Amino acid sequence: MKKFSFFFLLFLFSVQIFAAQGRSPFPDKIDYVNIIGRDCTAYFNAAAPDFFLRQAADNLNYPLFRWTSDKQTDARYPGYSNSPVLSFFGVKVVEMIVRFENDRLHQLYTVYYSRGDAKKPLRMMDFDKLCSTLAKKLAAYTGDEGKLITGNLTKNDRLFNRIYVKNGFVFELKSGVRTEKNTKSGEFIQLIISRLDPENDPRRQRVTQTRTTVRRMELAENLRKNENGDVWLDNIPMVDQGMKGYCVPAVLERVLRYYGNEDVTQHTLAQMAGSRADKGTSVEGMVEVVRKTGSRIGVRVSPVYLRGNDVKEMEKLVRDYNKIAHRMKKRQIRMITRQKGKTVYYMVAETLAQMEPEVELQLWTSRQREYNEFRDLIRKNIKKGIPVIWSVQLGKFREEKTPNQTAGGHMRLIIGWNEQEDRLIYTDTWGSGHEKKSMPTAQAWTITTAYFTVEPR
Repeated sequence: MKKFSFFFLLFLFSVQIFAAQGRSPFPDKIDYVNIIGRDCTAYFNAAAPDFFLRQAADNLNYPLFRWTSDKQTDARYPGYSNSPVLSFFGVKVVEMIVRFENDRLHQLYTVYYSRGDAKKPLRMMDFDKLCSTLAKKLAAYTGDEGKLITGNLTKNDRLFNRIYVKNGFVFELKSGVRTEKNTKSGEFIQLIISRLDPENDPRRQRVTQTRTTVRRMELAENLRKNENGDVWLDNIPMVDQGMKGYCVPAVLERVLRYYGNEDVTQHTLAQMAGSRADKGTSVEGMVEVVRKTGSRIGVRVSPVYLRGNDVKEMEKLVRDYNKIAHRMKKRQIRMITRQKGKTVYYMVAETLAQMEPEVELQLWTSRQREYNEFRDLIRKNIKKGIPVIWSVQLGKFREEKTPNQTAGGHMRLIIGWNEQEDRLIYTDTWGSGHEKKSMPTAQAWTITTAYFTVEPR
């Protein structure tokens, strides 16, 4: 038996003893470098999904690792307040994900810092110090000084990738820095460990140049149907946005991973879009980012449906709504505006938020042409294997498995429909249990604020 395999079994046995004695199944603090050992080979060969499945079956993975979806291809350490403190190379981590392909460990992905997860942003001096500390620890572990590759995704966003190689494995220490108004901010620090593919050696690639690997004609192979009338896209990777307001970049990361691009994460996308953990990302901001960098990340954006983007249209919406509200004996609304100096701003979200669901349902479904365009676009794209990016206003109707965020703007993916029941099938970026959900199409159209597609070039 391999020495590491014995250690792995010993670790599992120790966990079971803790559980049997009614004590915490895991220590309070774990440094994962002790799990992978001095040589990644043994860990990558021994760590298979069934090991994590055994932990889940015995309730031993809570709250260290949890499957991100029912596919059980990714297991995630979420870094919750009640999680054991997990460190890697002696530095506390925010998130860790182990990813599998064909029942074989494919990648170990670690986030040491992300602006979205941080209660207080790191000072640039401390951000640089953390990067330097990790670089030295990786050099000592791998015996490789590493090769630094840098590049700009946008004029404001610079990426750094220091690459180390040991025994057929590649260690990529990635970080992002954003500059606005001559002020720099550290955005994220990640470590990605994977098997080295000589034909795609990252030391010979630009850090800002990535590609989708799935051909468009292959996407329709993900279409599934069942006896209940569901038609949906399978195999869309789950990305859990965690506790931060990163639904927009997390949705886009899912789409990119579905197209075979594993290099661009929600943290990179959030950096480019100027996302904030508390206020999220605007649809317009993310669309602009994809349009500017689409040639680099291998995708393009379709025309965007954006509700209430025109002042005259909003004024007409309010008039039409009030007519229906009057017939239904419901409260009427007004256009909400804000004045800054001599400029008057029309507040679309605040105006729409006044609408009562039953009145709004009548309003939007009466707009038959727009409603049909929405339905037709979904069917057209799903049949081609392309999910539809869907921005909504939560809190209008009761939904399946909605967590604490019960109201406000949110982004998700439309992945199918059910013609018999006239329902729309969608998925959320909230991890396991949110892979495939549905709601009446009329309600889905009512809560819509925007929709579009991102397609592989």
